[in-house]
Formats: sequence, C-alpha cells, structure tokens
Amino acid sequence: MLGQLLTWYLTMQFFALAGLPLASVWLRRLRSRGYAAAKMLGLLLTGVLVWWGSILHLWENTTSAILAAAGLVFVVGMWALWRHRAEVRPWLREQGAFILTTEALFLGALLLWTVVRASQPQLETAGGEKWMEIAFLNAILRSPQMPPHDPWLSGYAISYYYLGYFLLAMLTRLAALPATVAFNLGCAGWFALAAVGAYGIVYDLLERRGVLRSLFAPLLLLLTGNAEGFLEVLHARGLLSARFWAWLDIRNLNTAPRPPFSWVPTRFFWWWQGSRVLTDYAPWGDRIEIIDEFPAFSFTLGDMHPHVLVLPFTLLVVALALNLYRALSEGEFRAEWLPHLKWVTHLGWGRFEEGERFALLVRLAPMAGYALVLGALAFINTWDFPIYWALIVGGMVLARYARLADGTPTFRQMWARFFAALWRTLPEAFVLGVLSVLLYFPYWYALRSQAGGVLPNLFNATHWPQFVVMFSPLLLPLLGVIAGAARDAGVSWWWVLVGGVGLVVAIALLGLLVGAGAAYPYLQSVWRGEPIQGLSITPEVIIEGIKTRWLRPWVGLALALAVTAAVFALLSRQRSAFSRQPEIASQYPVPNPESAIPNPPFTIQHPTSPHTPYSLLPTSYSQFPLLLVLIGLLLTLAPEYVYLKDVFMARMNTIFKFYFQAWILWSLAGAWQIARWLEPRDTRREARFPWRALAVGLSCLLIAVGLLYTILAVPARAREHGTPWTLDGAAWLATSHPGDYLAIQWLNANVEGVPVIVEAPGDQHRAYVYEGRISALTGLPTVLGWGGHQRQWRGNYDEPARREVELETLFATLNPTEAQVILDRYNVSYIYIGSVERQRYPAEGLEKFATTFPVVYAGGDVVIYGVGR
Repeated sequence: MLGQLLTWYLTMQFFALAGLPLASVWLRRLRSRGYAAAKMLGLLLTGVLVWWGSILHLWENTTSAILAAAGLVFVVGMWALWRHRAEVRPWLREQGAFILTTEALFLGALLLWTVVRASQPQLETAGGEKWMEIAFLNAILRSPQMPPHDPWLSGYAISYYYLGYFLLAMLTRLAALPATVAFNLGCAGWFALAAVGAYGIVYDLLERRGVLRSLFAPLLLLLTGNAEGFLEVLHARGLLSARFWAWLDIRNLNTAPRPPFSWVPTRFFWWWQGSRVLTDYAPWGDRIEIIDEFPAFSFTLGDMHPHVLVLPFTLLVVALALNLYRALSEGEFRAEWLPHLKWVTHLGWGRFEEGERFALLVRLAPMAGYALVLGALAFINTWDFPIYWALIVGGMVLARYARLADGTPTFRQMWARFFAALWRTLPEAFVLGVLSVLLYFPYWYALRSQAGGVLPNLFNATHWPQFVVMFSPLLLPLLGVIAGAARDAGVSWWWVLVGGVGLVVAIALLGLLVGAGAAYPYLQSVWRGEPIQGLSITPEVIIEGIKTRWLRPWVGLALALAVTAAVFALLSRQRSAFSRQPEIASQYPVPNPESAIPNPPFTIQHPTSPHTPYSLLPTSYSQFPLLLVLIGLLLTLAPEYVYLKDVFMARMNTIFKFYFQAWILWSLAGAWQIARWLEPRDTRREARFPWRALAVGLSCLLIAVGLLYTILAVPARAREHGTPWTLDGAAWLATSHPGDYLAIQWLNANVEGVPVIVEAPGDQHRAYVYEGRISALTGLPTVLGWGGHQRQWRGNYDEPARREVELETLFATLNPTEAQVILDRYNVSYIYIGSVERQRYPAEGLEKFATTFPVVYAGGDVVIYGVGR
C-alpha cells in the first residue's frame, strides 16, 4: 500500500512540474505566481493535449502520448518563463515559507485521505455512484481512441461529461496501478489538489502574507461539514424537545429522540443525512428528496463523481480569474507577447502595432488561454461552466469599473459607470464563452442531455432553519465580508431593503414568465377547476400549495437583501486605484469619471510603463472576495424561484449543483475574512471592544460544530464497511462474490481491446444493483448495463428499451438460432454466466450456450463462452 501511495504521489508531482513554468508566467500577478495552481494546470493541459490528439487520431491513448504531451507543456512553459527568469530567484527567496507549506499541505492531505480511503475502500453498487464511475474509468483505459465507448451501452460513446475520468485514467496509466486501486488514490489525490488550490487562493487574496492564516481555506472547504452532525449528537443524546425536532423537519431527526441515549450517533447510515438536510414537499404532501452535498460529505462518501472531479479545477479557474482581475486593475492588456508573432502582418492586419484590429487582437487573444481552462470545466462538470464564466467576466467588469470610478458617485453615476465597464467587457465575455465551447466542440457535438429548460419553483421555499444548518460554519465570516464592505462603502441600509424586496419580486416574476410555457397545460386545468392530468389532485390543492410557499419567503428575502448589499458595496465607493498612487496614475490614461458615455468597445489605452509588480498593485483587496460571496448568494437565491428541468422534475439537482459551488466560493471568502480578522492591528476601536477577537472566536466555534460531522462520519462509515484495510476497491468481491472476482481478474489479464460482453442488465427500474458488474470492473462494453442511468444521460429510453426485450429473449429462449441473431446484432464476443444470471434466468435457457459456444473460462460458479469473433 505504501508503494502504491508513493507511486501516486510522484506521478501527481510529475504533472505539477510540467505545469509549474507556465503557471509561474501566466499567474505572475499573484503573490504565489500560481505555484499551487500549477499542480492542476499541468494535469489539465496534458490531458487536453492527449485528448485532442486522440480525437484527431494523431496518436492513441497511451503512456507515450501522455509523456509527450506533458513534455510539450513543460517546454512551452520554460520558453515563456525565459523572459522572466530574472524574477525567479528573488521570488523563491521571498516565498520559501509558502512553497514549503504548500508541499507539506499537499503531502499531508494526500496521506490523510489515503488512510481514510484505505479504511473504507469498497466500490459499492449502492449509496453512491461508484459502479458507474469505475465503469467509466475502466472504459477510458481500454479505449484506444477518444471518445471512449460506453461500457453500459455497446456500440455507443459515453454521453456524459467525462474529462475528469480521462484525467484520472491518465494518472492511472502513468502510475501503472490497477483501476480499483487508482480510484481510491484518486479520491485522496483530488482531496490534496483541492487543499493546496484553496490555500493558494486565500494566500494570494490577503494583502499581507499569511502563510499560516491561509490554512483556514482547506479547513473550511474540505474538512468542515454542516451542522447536521452536531444535531445528530444532540438527538442521539435525547436533548431538546420533540416540538423542536418536528419544527426543524430534517428527515430521521424529525421525531422525538428514543432511548438508549449516547453521545455518539448509532443509527445506521446516519452520516448520509448530512447531504439531505433540506426537505421539499409536493402539493399533495409527499416528501421530495433534495441533495445538498458539501465537500466533506462527498470525500467521505468517496465517490469520484463529476462535481468532485471538477473541484480542483474550479479552484484553478478562481486563481486565473483573480489573476485577470489584478491584471485589468493595472490597465488594459498590453502587447508584451505579440512581438514574437510578427507573422500576423502577413495575414492582412496592416501595420503590426497600429490600428483598431491590433487593439482588438491584444484585448481578445488572452481569452484563448482562459477559455481553454474554463471550457474544460464544462467537459468535467457542465453545470459549473456558466458559474465560472460569470466569475471571470464579473472580475473583468469589476476591475474596469474600479478604474472608471473616483470618489463617491451618485446613484446615477454608479450605474452609468457600471454599464460602461460592462459594455467594454462584452467582447471579451462573448469570445470567452464561444471559445470555451469551440475548443471542446467534439464533446458538445456528441453530448445528449436530459436538461429540458427552466421551471418556476411554485411550491417549495427553503425552510430557513434548514438553510442555517446547511451553511452554519460559513455564515458568520460571510456576514463579516458583506458588512465590512458595506460599512466601508457607506451603503444605505434603506436602499438595501428597497433593492432586496424589488429583487425578490423581479426574480419571482421572471421565473413565472420563463416557466409559463412548460406549465401552461397545467395552468389551464387549474383555471378551469379541472383535475390535473396525470395527477390525482385538485386545483384547490395546487393553489393551497402555492399559498403556503409564498408565506415562507424568509430565505429568499434574506439572500436578496445580501445580494443587494454586496452589489451596492462593490459599486458605491470604488475609489480609483490610480488616484491613490499618483506615480502610477500618470502612466495610465483614465477615462473621465463624470462621463456616462462608455468607451467604444474596440479601443485600447497604450500605457507607456512596464508591468507593475503585484506588490505595488493598488487594487482594493476586499473586492474579489466580495465577488465570490455575491456569486454564491446568487447560486443559493436562484433555486428559491426557479430550477432546471430534468428527469427528476424537482429542484433536487439544481440545489445539489448550486449549493456545492456556493460552498466552494463561500469557504474561500470566509477563510479570507477570518484570516483578515487575525491580522495584527492596533486601533482605538479595537481597544474599546475586541470585535475581531469575538468574531474569530464565534467563527472557530461554528467551524468546530462543522468539524464534528467529519470527525464522527469517517469512523462511522469505516465501521459500516468492516473490512481489512486496503486500497483495492474490488477486494471485497473476493469474499462476497469469489467467482466473479476471479473471472474479472482473468478478463482484465487476458482480454485485449474492447470486445462486447453480454451479462444480466440493470434495466430501467434496476439501478444501484449488482448487475453491470463485469462491464464496470473490466471496462468491456456490455449490451446494456444500468438502463436507468442511460435514460438520465441520453434524455430518452428508446435504445435501452429495445435492448431490454432482446436480452430477456437471449437468456430465456431455447432456440439457439434466435439467440445467435441477437448476438450478431450487437457484435457480442463473450457471454458471461454467473450467479446473477443463474438466479434471474431459467436454467434451460442458459444451457443452450453450452451446446453452441466453446468455454473460454470456467471457475467457481462462473462460465464465460466465446462467440468466436
């Protein structure tokens, strides 16, 4: 196990080294120069190069291609770094403590979560998505070219966002480890990447160096859970009244505690409830499950689902957005890199350094690099693409607004300047979005989605105590960020109240308008007083449900007020960075702040000074954390009024995806605020009353409440597994299903390529079951795996439905000719008969294979027949 861990650590550091030179140049506006982000950047860029080469059939999905791509990333980075080589040695001397802390944090986080995964390594069929995830990983490892085949629908490519699995497969291939071992090490590795990514961002956000204070970032992001674990302790101990638990209305905690009482929760699977804090109800009273995961739960669960796989790379995008914000705060993009590209003069651009077309190129060209990383987010977890596009664009608008503003603007001037900055940013925003899609066009072209538009949230407002339980460790620092910025900006709380109420009304009306089309047939029935088609409810029940929903507006209203306060704080008193430092102001032409007329979108200022180092950057350090808070507020506000339509027809997935990203953004901003509170200051106000000490103390108390979840959940989950410690996620099969375990090992050792194998399917109503186990653990495509998941991935069940019927015929028919026709139709090479098939299908139907096809493997209760292709 230690040897496997060391191999994994060195492999991850190999990609970190590949990305370090490029990160040092690209993110040089940051104090850390992207040292922590380099670990993600090298892995991502290498993966994108290998993927594109495989898509274009320039090379195959092999170890040689990975090494060549990583070498290319490193060489390009060294070429770019050569022009800045004089800056490297001083930076190393200055940032030595940060570098050592980053590496210690990375190794420590990797060791910690490797131990956790070794205590609970099983790749189980239920309680998560591991069966699907290991199937994707094995399928990508077997696929010679991209896109990879779908292991659960032979003849088709994966119709899912799979780049995260491709990156994990790339690490697996280079480390030469079994996929079932790499799966658990990948969970630990992604935990370590997220830890250093968050640490580096908060370190760069701080105005003063905070090598130790920045450690609050990985603490809040990864180890702190919500308050559900604390409530489990209170409930298990028999504390608080039955009325309180019923009012809180968290499932499994909404009844009076019963003896025997203890200080440690003993209910089986209790830790799962942490991801199901919120509760919705249908108008007729049925409970609707809502997923509200947070990183500590996700890593404890151990799934490598896209929302986990994307986590380190969202932090990479945040670092890039911060770098871009700092760069634009200095002035417009400069053409320091374009003299190396003189050949563009031969493409009809005219004189190289003059003219509007050159100015446009200077402004838009940097977007290609940002689009390469941002577009990858969509390929790893599509939900995150618009969120982080908004973060990058918001940072650009904010930086330009800061350069336009000077003094305390009037309300009209504030919005005029904001729209001027927005207008100037539109070209970059458009190019960024379009390039992010075009750079991954093969993925978008092949994707089939279940998404079906936007629906209004008519019946369910979030119960405010449940919202507080969900985000309690983060709320106090967030309030500190908003209140501090609003106080400094002189925001009028009267305007906050007016704006917040107006925002609630506007969002509600917009949600109703957007969803009116989809709901029109139902609205007609309600208007006529008729029963709703397909539902045994009356219009009166619908109307009562809507009425109840609008009598619980508190979470939406509070979030709208916080959004309004954050917006006003960002815009109300943005003093010009250049007016604060005359020696820099003289080098940059700043537009007249009294002018409400925006600059033409395709002009550019040409500063005459060299690059201003980050240490002289006159940017307000509180603006970017406030932007993180604002986007998190919008993510939690949106599901109060609208949700994305999918097969579940509820806001379950919208809450899941949006709240998870809100946790990421708020943990970064909250860690920054706590670190700021811990900065040494000596003010008269602090001498009168220790506000900061009180805020830090209360924040640490709430963090301790959140840590209680993780501290109790990890050993509870390990006890549920009750297996010897190992990193092999399939080792449990050796005792529970020894025949399958040995057959899977034989298939992985002896079957090359991607021949089709047929096994018992998990049909439309059989998900999270043992069926699909052979294709999942070998990567061999089967005719049909988990059918219900195919419906989610492809938006319909047409093809899986046909296969369901034919597979039933294949295993049950007594006619070998009829079976041969089906085998030929799906190009089947192997027929797998194990315990699942024997229990599900008649023995006489299975016996026909023995008289028709040769046995290629027999062991225990498993027989594999070769079809002879």
